[in-house]
Amino acid sequence: QTDRNSSFRSLKFRLEEKLTNDVFLYSANYKHNKKSSYKSLIAEKNYIVGASLQKYGFRFEASKMLEKNLDYCKKNSFTDIALMTIQILHDHYGFVAPNQSKMMSLLNESDALMKTYQAEKYVRKCNAIISNMYVLNKGGFKETQLLQMDEMITEIKKIIQCHSSRTINFFSYDLLCFYHTIKGEFKECLLRANEGLEMCFKLFPTDLQFIYGMKINIAVSNFHLKQYHESERYFIDALSISKPGRRVWFHDNSLYFMTLVRMKSYKKLLELFLEVKKHKSLSSFVVQDEQWKIREAYLNFIVL
Repeated sequence: QTDRNSSFRSLKFRLEEKLTNDVFLYSANYKHNKKSSYKSLIAEKNYIVGASLQKYGFRFEASKMLEKNLDYCKKNSFTDIALMTIQILHDHYGFVAPNQSKMMSLLNESDALMKTYQAEKYVRKCNAIISNMYVLNKGGFKETQLLQMDEMITEIKKIIQCHSSRTINFFSYDLLCFYHTIKGEFKECLLRANEGLEMCFKLFPTDLQFIYGMKINIAVSNFHLKQYHESERYFIDALSISKPGRRVWFHDNSLYFMTLVRMKSYKKLLELFLEVKKHKSLSSFVVQDEQWKIREAYLNFIVL
């Protein structure tokens, strides 16, 4: 019995290792290079392989791979992985293969990236705190929370003037839009959303997640400003980017639904409902499923 248990544990361990390696190889495959959400996995894979080569004594090969990965990280704004990569490289050129010029260049670059990383950490922390407030507060924000949010937004506005990375711009502009929306400052929200979209097209033109988020914010701002045709235009444009059947797709279609209600576009309402309802994954999202059943009842009322 003991031998069988031991063999089973050994088999289980080997299977877990194989599955882990398979997931690692697949998720970090360069065929995902066009998807921004997967690119960080490629950078992480390159770092792990480079670090492994360095530890096994293949320092020359490791340095070449890590230098290439550093360029990839900077191009795609992966500050955290770039910092880890630089750490190995400046040690390498500091005393393994001494090169003062390269070492000092890497050290200076590391200092600059660390400041950006600290700014990214702050913006991510704000996003976590504000998102947590929103999810847990069923009756809206408390006065103390709004004051806390005021302080965070003031700091974020300073950060985007001094630092620029994908993480900083994505989270900052999304938080700014959310903040101005809950404050009822819809013109300011529209201004920030357009500013964020312009920034995205300039620095990250292929980042569909960033583009999608800003276009939804523009659509929502126009809705609150009663500019319904402009709102519809941006909803259609944004939703054409999103993959149907996901939670965010159901949620943002519900916002588009409200725009069509205000426009009294009942034919489009019916078409939208039928498009949403055909996705079997809707039942997997309990809240969204219930809300769309209510919209179905509303449509039946309109028909009557």
